[in-house]
Amino acid sequence: MLEIPNLARSQDVKRRPQKLITAHTAKFHLGHTYSDAYEDAYAHNLNRVKPQFNFAEQSLLNTIRPNRDNARLIRKARFELSSLSSPDGTAFDSYVSLHLRRGDRGPAFYHGEYVPVRDFVSAGTDAWQRLNPGKSASSLMFYVATDSSTIQREVVGLTAARYTTYSLYQSADPELRGVASPEEYRQKEFDTLEKTARIRATQGMIVDFALLSGAWANEDDALPQATVCTISSNVCKMAAVGLGWERAFGVVDSMGYLDDAHKRWVEIDQKGTVVPVWQPFELF
Repeated sequence: MLEIPNLARSQDVKRRPQKLITAHTAKFHLGHTYSDAYEDAYAHNLNRVKPQFNFAEQSLLNTIRPNRDNARLIRKARFELSSLSSPDGTAFDSYVSLHLRRGDRGPAFYHGEYVPVRDFVSAGTDAWQRLNPGKSASSLMFYVATDSSTIQREVVGLTAARYTTYSLYQSADPELRGVASPEEYRQKEFDTLEKTARIRATQGMIVDFALLSGAWANEDDALPQATVCTISSNVCKMAAVGLGWERAFGVVDSMGYLDDAHKRWVEIDQKGTVVPVWQPFELF
């Protein structure tokens, strides 16, 4: 679900032997029998998939771990972000993360090529104000994860007057800039890149995911106040797991509806029109 190419997976995680389910075989595995076994059959809506969510969360905590090199890059990015200040000099407090996927992943519901950049920025500022009613807006900072340097510049153009924006493209560290996405991600084109370029881009995606979601954070690391993304990207689905159940969805009620007042996973394409709002896998 992280959209990590096969080539570099051995670079990124400590793997255990596993059975693979492909797009061709999924329909034979992920039917009613699967749901009965791995969902909570007595729960409603989002609560039905909580066991699968918890399993994915435990996998991120205990099995899918960054290797030494990637953990070092994540620490460097987190440190650099936390050292920034707002345009008015306000010291770093916390941040909202935005994931803008371009390339070969268009929106699932939005009627247009891509959800506009301004919608991400607006959703991010709205989430900040909702979660921090007593704080000045000048405290808000954005972490931008995107496969497009053009989109990154567009975000900066919309936010620079009031907010500090940080991304791998903007890093003062040449090693972090070097793992920023070299181009919009299209699987077929990615496969034609030379090996070193693919590994660097994959490392950049792992760093982006860590800061987007708070995955693999230490106790003293800053966590995202909220994560804004679109459901068509698997990174968006996994970002909810990185946030954790209650941080992502708030206090989910007995009927399985998420808590709009306290949710931190902000999906702006589907916008809750399909239930449950989160699913653990994607069928092609």
